[in-house]
Amino acid sequence: MVNAFLTSTLIISAACGSPALGDDPAFVSRRVEPIEWESFTFTSDAGETTAAERGWLVVPERRGSPSGRTIRLPVLRFRTTAARPGTPIVFLAGGPGGSGLRSARRDQYFPVAMAMRELADVVFFDQRGTGTAEPSLVVQGTFALPAGEPLISPASRAAFAASASKAAAEIRSRGIDLAAYNTDESADDVDALRRALDAPRISLWGHSYGSHLAFAVVRRHEARLERIIVGGVNGPDQRWRYPSDGDELIERIDSAVALVPKLARQMPSVGGALRKGFESLAANPVIARVDSLSVLVGATELQTMIILQSGESDMIKRLPLIASMIERRQVGPFAAPIRAALKERPLGTAMTYAMHIASGVSPERRRRIEAERAGALFGDAINLPFSDEEFRKAWGVRDLGSAYRRAPRSSVPALFLTGTFDGRTSARDAEAVRAGFTNSAHILIAGASHDFYVETPAIRDAMIAFLRGERLRDGVIRLDVEFHGPDEPALVAELTGLAREGLAPLLARVREMARPESSEYLTSYVIEGVAGVLQRSDPKSPVALGLLRLGTEIFPRNAVLQMRLGRSLLAVEDRAGAATAYRRAVEINPMLRFASVQLAKLGG
Repeated sequence: MVNAFLTSTLIISAACGSPALGDDPAFVSRRVEPIEWESFTFTSDAGETTAAERGWLVVPERRGSPSGRTIRLPVLRFRTTAARPGTPIVFLAGGPGGSGLRSARRDQYFPVAMAMRELADVVFFDQRGTGTAEPSLVVQGTFALPAGEPLISPASRAAFAASASKAAAEIRSRGIDLAAYNTDESADDVDALRRALDAPRISLWGHSYGSHLAFAVVRRHEARLERIIVGGVNGPDQRWRYPSDGDELIERIDSAVALVPKLARQMPSVGGALRKGFESLAANPVIARVDSLSVLVGATELQTMIILQSGESDMIKRLPLIASMIERRQVGPFAAPIRAALKERPLGTAMTYAMHIASGVSPERRRRIEAERAGALFGDAINLPFSDEEFRKAWGVRDLGSAYRRAPRSSVPALFLTGTFDGRTSARDAEAVRAGFTNSAHILIAGASHDFYVETPAIRDAMIAFLRGERLRDGVIRLDVEFHGPDEPALVAELTGLAREGLAPLLARVREMARPESSEYLTSYVIEGVAGVLQRSDPKSPVALGLLRLGTEIFPRNAVLQMRLGRSLLAVEDRAGAATAYRRAVEINPMLRFASVQLAKLGG
């Protein structure tokens, strides 16, 4: 459950805190071994291939201990296609604990990296303690919270602390200095990477925790930076979130739902439904069975599960449906996700905890959090488990101090990007940090959550324009958002049953649902859901195929339905029809690389 609570943090500039190590002659002269590059063919998750290079960066585990051990960080480089290359662009992964090399393969980042490659080399690497960096800080096991106990019960808190204590002891038994896995050391790794690249300057692209790291680099090595792009931003004293942030997120969702008449009639208030359901479950939790195990589903469990995933687009879009289920106490289906995501969540890399605890929280911010949590819709779930003092103590990691949390000041050109439906970071926090940057722009992506880079080419285009040196203005990029409605399960069940009578009655009923005057809230998710049920029993189902054809007529701007139709047409060996569907998906959103790959395979 931890990574969802580990949102990005920004750190102070050199003008406001400790001396920048980049200005220390002894630091600058410390030798960085050149990277020995190996050429290979890189394959993205969508199946695209391109030439790349890989190698290892060797850095000290702790720079304050000259005779200490060294660690190795894997590096991936996409060479630029530009005739006159610009400043190398280094990607900083989020988490903390995310793998930069894994990010490079993801559909969320790979298409943007390929566009950036037209300007300069694009470099990804695994930060210390992440991915395949050596040594590994991954610890086996889970939080092992008692399934039948409330998440904040004494027994659960004791289990949190016990799992942390055991993991920290295991890391130290390997000879690893856990205290060296903080953002200041990682920021110096970034500058070491710059020197290993033999680059006078670099530009940074940091997302979520990567923005935290980017601003640490600004503070310590500002003179070596050309430009920075930060998405999903938290400031230096924003690692711990305000409980009111969750209330404001739900208010924005309610405003969006109100613009959809059919949905608004079924769900007048997402926030109201959630609050009513939470109050009922706080007084009387539900016990559900999962694999013969009794799992408690109470208010805190659901508050935490929602806030855990509040940066994910799918969770945001499902909230009207989820709120309806919680209000009606139909929470049994959430027991398995609660067990997997909360009670038995894998510990993963200890870097996650060390980095977050080192960032800390100011007394002022802590007091406001405590004042807000009692009346907040999600309580203080966003800060679990770090709000538990025993959990923090168990890791034995030092807080980097108040100077670390001062507001940043910098003249480095900076582009801030924020999704308005992001439950893990906020535009308000980004603006607070941005106030210290004398040359910046802030673009809101209205309707986007935490990961938004491939929602529309407009985001990529703004990033490329900024890296080219074009002066950007503050702006808004708007997305169309389709929510899952409370009646979705009933509609899927009805249409699936009707499909047994044949294609004609099914399509007639779908057309009836699609009429503006009907009471049903028909969405593309209903079409996908019914088609999925039919194709699980018959991948070549003609009824499913006919339904998908109609679905693309009702929702002509839905690229996902077009891709689903393309896959179905391939199943019945209609290659020409599949090519047309995939081509349409690419036209709707060229950032969806899977559709492009499939179209290329079909000769399109």
